[in-house]
Amino acid sequence: MILLFIISALNLLTRYYLRLNPIYLNLILMLILLIIRNAPLSLTFMISTSLLIIFEISLNFKRLENNFYQITNIVYLGKNSDTQIESTDGVGKKHKFIFKNIKNKYKIGDIVKIQNNKMQFIKKPLLVKLRETYNKPINRFLNSISTKYAHFSKTVLTNNKSDITKYETNLFQKAGIAHTLVVSGLHFYLIYIIFYYLLYIIKNETLRYLILSTILVNYLILTGCSPPTLRAFIMLETLIIYKLTYGKINLLSTLSISFIIHAIILPHTLNSIGFKLSYLAVLGISISLDLKQRYKLNNLIYPIFTTFLIQVSTAPILYINNLNLQPISILSNLIVIPLMLAFLIITILSLVTYTLNKHLFLFFDLINTYIFKAIKHTAIIFSKFPIVQNHNIKIFLVLSILMIFYIIYKLEQKKATATKT
Repeated sequence: MILLFIISALNLLTRYYLRLNPIYLNLILMLILLIIRNAPLSLTFMISTSLLIIFEISLNFKRLENNFYQITNIVYLGKNSDTQIESTDGVGKKHKFIFKNIKNKYKIGDIVKIQNNKMQFIKKPLLVKLRETYNKPINRFLNSISTKYAHFSKTVLTNNKSDITKYETNLFQKAGIAHTLVVSGLHFYLIYIIFYYLLYIIKNETLRYLILSTILVNYLILTGCSPPTLRAFIMLETLIIYKLTYGKINLLSTLSISFIIHAIILPHTLNSIGFKLSYLAVLGISISLDLKQRYKLNNLIYPIFTTFLIQVSTAPILYINNLNLQPISILSNLIVIPLMLAFLIITILSLVTYTLNKHLFLFFDLINTYIFKAIKHTAIIFSKFPIVQNHNIKIFLVLSILMIFYIIYKLEQKKATATKT
């Protein structure tokens, strides 16, 4: 089964990124395998070919009519009542429009028609309506917490970045922790970890994962079902289903399955930078996990090595897209991710105590004020470190790969010595 997932994912990768169609090659291999009576491999290529055909249909399927767009973000510029509307069209292409005097008229997720510098409301999708229902109690909660971190909570809970200042955005980017300001795989994984252990008292594993999946679905709706959140949700749900089916987790297989699902559901997002970075980051984690199991890496070295491998695996995308690299993120993430976990735990406790116990709510509110302060101070400190300019990323990548090979060589020597002993 692992081979099926990997071959299918590689076929889709070849079709989309290399612009080559491997359907005929798959059919030839399938016929050869049928002739030599290798039924399992023949079935593998048969399923893989079927997935390729479905992917072709999905690629040519237009999700919106001409001049119809779905709003992905709204930015109030504050100059002459200008509002910037960020949106995607029927084939997933991103667009930006600027209008005057439309503040609070439209919501993220709305389908609109934009033509001749005029915008017309078309419809509000069901998931957007659900999100607005969820937002009513969340907004009351956000208005009750400290203004020192309310804008950050708003981003983490609803994926609404409108109150994040440009200074904070630049600060977090320089420190290599900008991903904390956009709800993505990190946030979903931390939510998964928190509730996985909270629900551990439930002995029935299927029931436990069913409740956990329900929580993740609700978080997906709350954060607007944007491509990054949907991508993170698909990854985690694939992980859960794989664990329930096979009793263990194979990260490479789940990565391949989630890629296949994502490619078929949202084929036009495959070219986005965020998509490539997230999947390559998980690939880096998968490699790191295999190395940990092989060489028994301790709990201090493993997180550092993981963040390093993530940086190396994502560096080519940064280089291609003319972006800079923050090598200090290897250390800044080791500090910020545990702080983010603590922030989310306290936020959940704050939500629970908001209507039940005012004193506890105020206590948790105070704790989160200090946690956010720690996150921001971490960003300030690490933003002062030098970055690797885009034209130097190739040198960084070569040196990093050589370092990884050297580390593996030393670990192999150590393992061989231990085996002999």
